[in-house]
Amino acid sequence: MARVIDSFVDASDLKKLGFTHYSNNQGRPSYPTDVMVKLYLYGYMNGIRTTRKLEKACNVNLELKWLLCGLTPKYRTIGTFRIQNL
Repeated sequence: MARVIDSFVDASDLKKLGFTHYSNNQGRPSYPTDVMVKLYLYGYMNGIRTTRKLEKACNVNLELKWLLCGLTPKYRTIGTFRIQNL
C-alpha cells in the first residue's frame, strides 16, 4: 500500500489539488507538502485518525519510515497540516 500511495502522490499536482506549502522565514524549514500528504493518506487508509498515533507510527512502522524518507513529524505539525489543508 505504501508504494501505491507514493506513486499516487508523486504523480499528482498538489498545488492544483489545493494543498498549500507553509513556509516560515525563521527557524527550521517546514516539511515538504508531498511528505505530509503521504502521511495523511497512509493514516486514512490504515484507520489511524489521531495525530499522536500517526506520530507514533512514524517512529515505529518501517513501511511508513520508507514512505516518509525517514522524516518523523511531531503531532502538532501533523495537526497543523490537517487544519491548514481541509
